[in-house]
Amino acid sequence: MRRRSKPTARRLGAMELGKAVEEVKSVAVRYGLKVETPGEVLIIKHPEAPITVELRVEEGRAVAELKVGSEIGEYIDSLLDEGEDPREAVEEAMEEMIRIIDFAASRLEREGIKVERKTREGILDAYDALEARLEEE
Repeated sequence: MRRRSKPTARRLGAMELGKAVEEVKSVAVRYGLKVETPGEVLIIKHPEAPITVELRVEEGRAVAELKVGSEIGEYIDSLLDEGEDPREAVEEAMEEMIRIIDFAASRLEREGIKVERKTREGILDAYDALEARLEEE
């Protein structure tokens, strides 16, 4: 009896990869996130906070990166103006986006794609913006 080996990036067909990416898009939409696909990049945007996930898949590997937009300061200011807790709102938005990164990584890894998760810089950018805005208060 011949054992089936786990698919490798070389053997992974475009069809299987396409299905995996479509599943990630579907889950993101179900969570209320906005999805764009300009070129070879899947961009998943939070509906309120300027926080995105960029997913690039190429040559048997993928990079899922959490990014914080330059509008984060204005977003924090608007939360403060509305009497909301900006730290809680930003942390909640980041958690949602990190969950989608984890889902995407898990789904792609099942297809034999090695996924690099880049979240640290985005998280630090968000906290830097929070600290700067909260110090002004």
